[in-house]
Amino acid sequence: MPEVDPIQTNFTAGEISPLGYGRTDIPQYRNGAKELTNFLIDPKGPADFRGGFYYVRDSAAPSITSPSRLFDFVPTSDAAYIVEMGDGFCNIYDRAGVLKLNQTSNVWAGADIWDVTVETESNEIYFYHPRYYPRKLVRTDDTTWAWSIREFKNGPYVTTDRNDIQLSVSNFIYRVQIDSSVSTDFASVNIGDFIEWQVGGDWYLGEVITVSSGQQLIVEPVSYIIRDAVFDLAPQRNAPTAGKLGSRIAGFSSLFEKAYYRMTDANDGKKSWVKGDFYEGTTGTTTLFDTVSLTAFAGAQYYISHDTGIANNYKPLHSLDSSVSATTLTGQLTVTDSINTAQLTASASLFNASLSSSPDVGRWVLLILGSQTLNVKIVHDSGNTATSVKVTPSSAPPREPGSENIANSGNTETWFLGAYLGGDGSASASQPFSGEGYQQRQLLTGGPAYPDHIFSSVTGEQDNFAPLTGDAQVLATSGISYKVKADRTPIVRTITAKDDLLIGTETGLQRGRSPSDGDPITPTNLRVTPEESKGTIIPPILVGTDLLYIQRSGKRVNQVGFNIRVNGYEAQDTTILADHIFEKDGTEAVDFCYKQEPVSTLWIARLDGKLACLTYEKQQEVYAWTQHVIGGRTLSTGESLTNGACYRILGNTTDFTLYGASTNDKYTVFKSTGIPALTGEDAIEEIGYVESVISLPSIDKKEDWLYALVQRGDQKTIERLASPFKPSHPQDKESMVYLDSATKVALGGTPTTTITDASLSRFNGKTVSVVADGAIQPDVTITGNGFTLQQAASNYVYVGWRYKGIIRPLEINVEGIAGTNQGKRRLTHALTVRVRNSLGFKYGVSLDDLDLEEFSNTGRIMNTGPDLESDDKRVEFRSGWDRKSDLYIVQDLPYPLTVVSLMPEINQSR
Repeated sequence: MPEVDPIQTNFTAGEISPLGYGRTDIPQYRNGAKELTNFLIDPKGPADFRGGFYYVRDSAAPSITSPSRLFDFVPTSDAAYIVEMGDGFCNIYDRAGVLKLNQTSNVWAGADIWDVTVETESNEIYFYHPRYYPRKLVRTDDTTWAWSIREFKNGPYVTTDRNDIQLSVSNFIYRVQIDSSVSTDFASVNIGDFIEWQVGGDWYLGEVITVSSGQQLIVEPVSYIIRDAVFDLAPQRNAPTAGKLGSRIAGFSSLFEKAYYRMTDANDGKKSWVKGDFYEGTTGTTTLFDTVSLTAFAGAQYYISHDTGIANNYKPLHSLDSSVSATTLTGQLTVTDSINTAQLTASASLFNASLSSSPDVGRWVLLILGSQTLNVKIVHDSGNTATSVKVTPSSAPPREPGSENIANSGNTETWFLGAYLGGDGSASASQPFSGEGYQQRQLLTGGPAYPDHIFSSVTGEQDNFAPLTGDAQVLATSGISYKVKADRTPIVRTITAKDDLLIGTETGLQRGRSPSDGDPITPTNLRVTPEESKGTIIPPILVGTDLLYIQRSGKRVNQVGFNIRVNGYEAQDTTILADHIFEKDGTEAVDFCYKQEPVSTLWIARLDGKLACLTYEKQQEVYAWTQHVIGGRTLSTGESLTNGACYRILGNTTDFTLYGASTNDKYTVFKSTGIPALTGEDAIEEIGYVESVISLPSIDKKEDWLYALVQRGDQKTIERLASPFKPSHPQDKESMVYLDSATKVALGGTPTTTITDASLSRFNGKTVSVVADGAIQPDVTITGNGFTLQQAASNYVYVGWRYKGIIRPLEINVEGIAGTNQGKRRLTHALTVRVRNSLGFKYGVSLDDLDLEEFSNTGRIMNTGPDLESDDKRVEFRSGWDRKSDLYIVQDLPYPLTVVSLMPEINQSR
């Protein structure tokens, strides 16, 4: 019988689907495996037994059946936080698990959290949910946080002209409140005075109506149209006398007659407010004043303000007595709306705002009143009806030029409805699915009511979505409303900003951009075109120049990159040769994160609680999938299952399909829906169920840390994957962590057998595994928060749950003169395993019949523990002749194992 000695040099193809077992013609077959459970693939080739998960802290979830999830928040290069969201809470922890914020108001119910998406912008994080108002969290420093409902203004709007129903606005009451930081700035004598203030680039003028205190005023704005003008000669600050003004101001017309103007004297820089009929010339000319005698201003009102040039100095101004100088305030002033209401009336039934929970409460309406616009927000009022509602205007009432009358008598020529309505979680509410920043704009998806829309804020104003200026002009910087088109109505779920906008819909991927590369998007140049027909509902992850996203079904993970040959984006299925990872119902992807350092990996939490990992190196064509089961314990006879906990069947007489299992097959994983007591024939392993994953940069920034929210038995914890084990010598084992939910207890150098630590109390009454000073010790049962070692240790002890790593190679394919050895009788009698920095493994032709390859007395108790080895280990199999050969390499000890290559020895028939 001829013998062949092939070699498998690497594992960079990861797990291969059973449907690919016949693809011996592709490179991935030579570099893949049937199973790589709890192994990670290094892009250079080896398969590494993954490190354990450190215990970080308990979850804040009220019970293991109460859903919760994680988000990452990285506001600066030196700060990174874990966000845990659950039923009625949103907590912030630092990387060590120390609580920084416990938010319990204005949060979500447990049933809603998996529809929440997040957007981060420097020290702010925004939370979106399609049925709730967006939330905003602002970090000032490590201990100062502010949580609020995020409010948008002036839209966004669905910009379809509405003239089927006539709207009119009336009964304006508009007041602002001005607060000073100094308690003695105001007095009752200021009633009737005028005050000016600046918001953004606009100056406002108002009359003091009420002096509430020495540091608070109620003011009625009177500056409905305001323009800054620079004059060659200052107007007289007493009664008007003869004189000349000779400045030409572009862009003015008769619309600006009798407006309020804030004048600047070009000679001394002083400011004045003037109201009067200043316009001279025909409509459309660019002359505001043209050598006009001051006597033409007879009857104009002058409001005196001497500007000191000091930032944030606001001045009360006296009224018609121009001989009185202005008073300079000493405090910093804050301006907020005090009373700002009007009545909006429709010619037919239109509104639903009679209850505080009605969907139209909080909805914006844009009114076009002749040549001016007004944004109003519907508010709840007991008098609201289907045809009349109370509203809050976002600005002072627009006036007819030259009068105090409301523009166009308050009647609309057309109007637009706001895109978002409601926000209390009800079925009628509609808020954005997600958001993204782009080109100094805030982009939002349309939400359930307008799922085929995207919206953009005004450039440089993240919360302002006004599509028109006050005089009904569309600027390049104005807000944008865009309806995305496709063969089927596209439900826009995500927006990702690259050079282009990548818009994820449930039916495919679309691309948004301006016609010319590099130009910013505007209301008139944005165009959106379909690119791919593979839809998504979960926000994607940007990896380099590509996107990785979970397909809508949860059964595929696609990579999207720009293809210059077609001048567009193309999607590639990374699971094409590993579709078994998410194939079965109940194994769909539900959450994912990207861990860049030290190896580029994508981590995915599955619906069944397992983790899937993709080693992703596009340039090296490495797409290697592996699966991970989080460690736990084997239950004892008579012990009951925990309702909602995750288990794996090892042997049974009980019918576990009655308690949540899909089958009673060995190694079936299920979540218990009952609490049967185990019989002597039952063998059940309680394993970790991963609900959610995130990645954060490590404190030293040299790697990324993977965090997992793990449900195990009657506990839910946040745990962190240990850093890759990189020893410097054979006894360098202190960072060797191969237990899950692991706790490290430092001993200080003095030999001891008594181990106590507060974090061990979570193991009370349970039997756990122990590694002390680099050597395995017998399992122990925790009493309270401590235990006794069988042999003393001096430096450190790791305590936690074991887990099992499995490598199951594909059928080795050997091509010869007689063709392939596939399907022929053969005998694999030996295997050489090349290992690196490893401590033992088990091997065999069945998981139920394994032998131990022991390194340096791996299983013994020794003071220093065994040395790490890098060598070729030849083992012999107890197998017979067969047409297939199943081989297993297993690590179920809490020790490292890095498999570099496999070299089987095969006798085969001709």
